[in-house]
Amino acid sequence: MNIDTAIPCGLIVSELVANSLKHAFPNGRDGTINVMLCHLDQRTLRLSVCDDGIGMTKNTPSETIGAPMGWELVRTLTEQLGGSIEMGTESGTYVHIMFKENVQKEGLRKQ
Repeated sequence: MNIDTAIPCGLIVSELVANSLKHAFPNGRDGTINVMLCHLDQRTLRLSVCDDGIGMTKNTPSETIGAPMGWELVRTLTEQLGGSIEMGTESGTYVHIMFKENVQKEGLRKQ
């Protein structure tokens, strides 16, 4: 992974893990946060941050008016990677971000 991809991924992971630590485990509740990066095919990567906490409300942050700034950052960085976000609240909360490897760098070369 090149630096143009690694930096947004690192910022996304940092924000999502911080979110889990802040919201998923209230009142000292124990839990687990998993961070994974895997290939779905030769060029498509999936970055996942999942926790087994209390889950989120019905509305995902991107659907909520006045979404927290951290979620806006995640959405913007995902767009920068040319990716998409999948979220869910099965047995906690999961966020999967799918993107093509090195898209940003290739896009810069075409300009």
